[in-house]
Amino acid sequence: MRNRSRWWVVAVSLTVGVVACSGSDTSSSSSGGSSSSGGSSSSSSGAASSSSSGGSSSSSSGGATIAAPKLDQLMKMAGNFHVMWTNPASPTCDKIEAERKMDAEPYKVAFTVAGNIDNKHDTGAAGDHTFSYRLRCKVGDAYSPYSNELSGNPVK
Repeated sequence: MRNRSRWWVVAVSLTVGVVACSGSDTSSSSSGGSSSSGGSSSSSSGAASSSSSGGSSSSSSGGATIAAPKLDQLMKMAGNFHVMWTNPASPTCDKIEAERKMDAEPYKVAFTVAGNIDNKHDTGAAGDHTFSYRLRCKVGDAYSPYSNELSGNPVK
């Protein structure tokens, strides 16, 4: 796993309007195939549990394959979550759309960022609730399937 401390600096820079991040990421992520379902993991750095959304990790639209991003970690930060993911290698996403749900509510769009961004501090996830996230890549008018899901509580 790569060092994430540098991304915290990027998040602070983004907050003040300075974008100093290139979303180019060559860390490995599998497209297609299967992954664990219902598994969970945690770390001392506040990582949240993970589960697979199942299904394929790419879709076809007009002959092009759009791969889904991969959620890597929800880091507890200032009573909220800092969401980190790996962007698909190809095609390059125009936008990354993140959906969040609280407890048993349905998913709603939480934020949208440029396709080269691979992290975001989500101030909308606050309080003693379980929040779940999923992402998808947008290229033109087409979307990838949803990514894996990550869930956690930012205060526990």
